[in-house]
Amino acid sequence: MSTLHTLVQQMSRKSLFFSLIAAAIFANGAYAIRNELVSKADSQQASLSQIKRWKAEYDILKPVQAEWNKTLTSTREITDLNRIYEALNLKKHGLNTNQERLIVEKIESVTPNSTLIQATRVCLKTSTDRGFAITAPRFAPDLLNGLEDLAKRRDVEVQNIQLTTENGTPKAVMDFCLVFRA
Repeated sequence: MSTLHTLVQQMSRKSLFFSLIAAAIFANGAYAIRNELVSKADSQQASLSQIKRWKAEYDILKPVQAEWNKTLTSTREITDLNRIYEALNLKKHGLNTNQERLIVEKIESVTPNSTLIQATRVCLKTSTDRGFAITAPRFAPDLLNGLEDLAKRRDVEVQNIQLTTENGTPKAVMDFCLVFRA
């Protein structure tokens, strides 16, 4: 009986030893899993915060995007030179140009500070002039006020205005570009 008792005691010690080792392994695994879950939860919270920030920025930019869409004509709407002439809307400003002499001088992407902003610049000229020519019945107020109104448009870029007359009609020749959204 003493041998049996000793054997049972040794088995109990071995079982206890293996149980303690197994418990230590499980505890270490549980600790590692807990740390991994905490790390994942922190990553998920950071991602959620970033998404909330992006959404807030998007909501702030919605009115700007609406103004962009309202101000700039889409390039999809420009199918021919007649559409470009209509986009000029010169009559609204009391100005006129010879539609038959209208030429597209160059087309390029708008890239302020080397950043592409999904806008296209279409530079125009009239075939008989060194730039884009417009006329009005009188210098003042028609041509001058019309040029001022035209220059205030956000979809228009005007440079190097030269005032002259052609057959007694006041005329302005300028470097002129229209901006369209892509």
